[in-house]
Amino acid sequence: MLPGMSGDLQVRAMEHVNMIPRLNRAQGQIKAVGRMIEDGRTCEEIITQLRAARAALKAIEHEILEQHIRVCLLESAASANGNKREQKIETLMKAICGHDH
Repeated sequence: MLPGMSGDLQVRAMEHVNMIPRLNRAQGQIKAVGRMIEDGRTCEEIITQLRAARAALKAIEHEILEQHIRVCLLESAASANGNKREQKIETLMKAICGHDH
């Protein structure tokens, strides 16, 4: 496990660490785009590769967001502290929308 973290945080961190191979694949896809451009590949081939990289990143984003909802948000919902619950919802909305809600 990871030093200095509570059990719940360690579980979440380990779930995120499991994303590293998928992130490495997406990184490889992005590097491939650069090589494709250098090699003079067609726009269609480059766009296809960019879409694959974007889809891979989107899938990782969705999985991390799902983990956040299942663990963090539900934990806050179970809390009697309404303020904490509202803060978690606001944080989630920022993550989804990319700005203050």
